[in-house]
Amino acid sequence: MLTKNLFLPVPSVCFKNKNKAQHSLYQASNPLELKFVFALIAHAMMIRTVAKSNELSFTLSLKNISSKKGLFGTKKLSLTAVGKLLNNIDHPYLKIDTVMYADDEITYCLTEAYIKDLFKKATHNKNVTLSELMGYKNISAMKAHLQIGYFECYKISFYGAVDFFNISKEMSHSNQLVAIKRILGSAKNGKKPVYYGETYDKKTRYTIETPRLDDYQFFEDLEMDFDDD
Repeated sequence: MLTKNLFLPVPSVCFKNKNKAQHSLYQASNPLELKFVFALIAHAMMIRTVAKSNELSFTLSLKNISSKKGLFGTKKLSLTAVGKLLNNIDHPYLKIDTVMYADDEITYCLTEAYIKDLFKKATHNKNVTLSELMGYKNISAMKAHLQIGYFECYKISFYGAVDFFNISKEMSHSNQLVAIKRILGSAKNGKKPVYYGETYDKKTRYTIETPRLDDYQFFEDLEMDFDDD
């Protein structure tokens, strides 16, 4: 069972705007799929750290996946539905090997890409408590939560936000701004987003910033003292 106290070690490079690793982290077709990706990585890293092991292959029992005591306790998920979802996952940080219905198990691997990104700047990685993400109904809100949680004051350019939060480019500027503010405002760990423009050399750059709540912080840094290449 995936427990409620799981946390996801997120590589620091994933928090940098317009970064390839950031794009990789959020690659999923829907929020439930992304939550399972995060949960599987978190489960693997918990085992890997406790065992002080460099093992990249893991097995997880799918029994009681929707137990009220578990991470997905608010979801009524059948084993068949979970198996179908897992089989459809195509994520740069995770590789699903097999879903064995007879044994109610899944075997999967962390990819070298995840480990490589994780150790690029390990001291700046952050651990995200997954239970905090379970209530979000779209990927954009999950993105906002993670970005705001990482920075004391999260800043992103207007057009950067349009791309990052997948805002329709067919919308008017004002409607795009409303949509961006709505997404950032939905994050439970941030204050009210502020939009402003700064002019340099007769060119105006528009920025949106969202201060983090004073009493919010990610889980304390994970100490990974085992050997990795």
